[in-house]
Amino acid sequence: MLDAKRGAYLLPSEPAPIAAHEPSVAETIARCLGIVRRQIFVVLAFALLGVALGGISFLRAPPKYTAAVTLLAETRKIELIQQPTISEEASIQSIGAMETQVELLRSDEVALRVIRKLNLSHDPRFIGEESRSALGSLLYKLAPGYFVESAPSEEERQSLVLDQFDKSLNVTRIGVTYAIEIDFESRYPDLAAEVANTVADVYIELQRTTEYDAARRANDWLEERIPELRAKSEDAHKAVVEYKNEYNIVETANGRLIDDQRLADINDKLNAAHDETFRAKARLDQFSATRGTDVLAVGTGLSAGSAATAPDLLDKLRSQYFDIVSKEAESSPKLGLNNPEIISLRNQKAQLRSEITDEIQRLKDVSESEYTAAQLRESALRNEFDAAATQYHKTNEAQVKLRELEASAQAHQDLYNTFITRYNASLQQIASPIAGASVITPATSLTKRDYKKTFKTAALFPVFGLALGLGIALLREVLDGRVFLTSKSIQSRLRIACIGLLPRVHDRKRIKWWAKKPQSGDTTRTLTRGDRGVSWTVVDYPLSRFSEGVRSIKMAIDLENRSRSIKVIGLTSATPNEGKSTVSLALGQLIAHNGASVIVVDCDLRNPSLTRSVAPKAGRGVVELASGSVSLANVVWRDASTQMAFLPAIPTAGPPDPPSILSSVELKRVFDVLREQYDFIVVDLSPLAGVIDVCATTELIDAYVLVIEWGRTNVDVVQHALRAAPNVSESILGAVLNKADIKSLATYDPYLTGYYFHKSEH
Repeated sequence: MLDAKRGAYLLPSEPAPIAAHEPSVAETIARCLGIVRRQIFVVLAFALLGVALGGISFLRAPPKYTAAVTLLAETRKIELIQQPTISEEASIQSIGAMETQVELLRSDEVALRVIRKLNLSHDPRFIGEESRSALGSLLYKLAPGYFVESAPSEEERQSLVLDQFDKSLNVTRIGVTYAIEIDFESRYPDLAAEVANTVADVYIELQRTTEYDAARRANDWLEERIPELRAKSEDAHKAVVEYKNEYNIVETANGRLIDDQRLADINDKLNAAHDETFRAKARLDQFSATRGTDVLAVGTGLSAGSAATAPDLLDKLRSQYFDIVSKEAESSPKLGLNNPEIISLRNQKAQLRSEITDEIQRLKDVSESEYTAAQLRESALRNEFDAAATQYHKTNEAQVKLRELEASAQAHQDLYNTFITRYNASLQQIASPIAGASVITPATSLTKRDYKKTFKTAALFPVFGLALGLGIALLREVLDGRVFLTSKSIQSRLRIACIGLLPRVHDRKRIKWWAKKPQSGDTTRTLTRGDRGVSWTVVDYPLSRFSEGVRSIKMAIDLENRSRSIKVIGLTSATPNEGKSTVSLALGQLIAHNGASVIVVDCDLRNPSLTRSVAPKAGRGVVELASGSVSLANVVWRDASTQMAFLPAIPTAGPPDPPSILSSVELKRVFDVLREQYDFIVVDLSPLAGVIDVCATTELIDAYVLVIEWGRTNVDVVQHALRAAPNVSESILGAVLNKADIKSLATYDPYLTGYYFHKSEH
């Protein structure tokens, strides 16, 4: 019960900042369990109340029957104007279409048609008491003879019927299928089945009518648009033809332009002419290179590589020439050089050489003519190719516009064909409209009672009761947070050590009526127990809870005496009736019972309740002692069992006032005498709030003990009182939590009550 960190006190103007502490998981769980233990009866009471109300509502609820109809709806819609979509978009559109059908079944249009068809506005089975307002029904039930509700108008009746119809109707899609379930709830099974089937019939009829009207409107609109589209398509195709004629654009059978074919042909011819010119140039260059060379050698080369006219003739002459040369070479050694035959061979050889030379010259002239002709052909074809290329580029440029015209013509043609197709489809829809839904399973009057909604409604009461109980429990916890309930709250809110925890002692456990009698000779100034008998608990029951708490106060005083001398201990509280006088007397009894000399001084000069209780016949006290009119021996009372001394206080009217007496030099001299005669002086002071008497005792008191009543004293009041008395707050030894409910305290601080306090009932 002691706190070593008791040196941090409140500042005069404001409480000291509290260090942030992050609670551990164990602390959080323990706190939650404590809240549950403290407020379990509140939560259970409201939960049981909710269960009771739920049971009553379940038993008193009127019977409800639900009839179900299953429809098979198709997602196909009349989309004569929209273009087809891709598969993913079609899937999304299918889901949207099914949701649209569900909302259509829930619409007021379907509901009003069903109401009119079955005349539900005047059917007592459907209206019953629902048409009466909630206030009117309550007043009618409380006093039917005095409160007569006026009949509703037709519009009000229709609104009430429509509202009741919407509450009873439930439309849901079955999974991801195209099936829709229509549920209708009523007190009468035959009415529920009839209304559910009628809703399906009205929906199918509405679908058929809607499709017919949509097809008719689409047909009329298409019929107006088709002539316009046909004219636009014809104009677009005509523009294409005129543009081709203007730019001389002709296409072949395979779809290519005639200019493309012509340019390709000319290009092939130009390439061939270029090759021919190159070959002619090569031959001409060969013949031009024969000047100054042996004609026989040139002839051999030309004969091998020339493709000009008469190449065989040159080869024949060359062959004859070599034959004669061979004969001459064979015959010259035999016949001699001047032989006529040899001379004839020489003449023939000279003749052949001359012919070979002439033939080479002729071939050269022919090659030159061929090269010139090839150049002319190539030049002509190149000019023709350039002209064709120019025309080709012009045609290509014209084709850009031509493609736009053809695309426009094709688009108009496609749109016209689409409108024609849809126009024919709309004619078929008008001729034979088909509903987009069909009934799979109709509703029957053999419907079992539906307990689901009744059970759900009844189940809400326990839930609401539990929620209300939890809310009130949390509210109680919040309100409890405004008072002191644990030693931790004192340490965290006031930054003062909690040095004692005193339980509440009931009247039957306060005293032993057979306690020690006053000894003979001491009856003149012997203390009586009166209504302060609880203070003698430390003597009568030394092992009680209360005694242990007072003992912890004494231990705190002894520990403080190790560092500084404390003989005068003042006990005060923030507000009256917190038990400071009882604690003062009990502390004095404990010190005296332990063998030390102690005197208890009643310095509550405004309301000396301690004196009235234990010394009711006292006529003189501390005030008279301070004035010097009596001696100390004549005003001190004693307890017969412990020999504890007591100095009473007698209130006086008129000056001096209590603060002046408490701060007087005379009273200080009295306390100096008491310090010399007694080991401890316990002073019962007035409360801090409302008066300044305690502030006047700072010269007399060594240390103060603040008594706080458990579960009653407000935190703000104590904080305000300590701020108003800074000199007192600086000298506070610690606080005592008085009148604690041990069982309730166990839910807050189980470690404080778990070992010792459960061993004794006192």
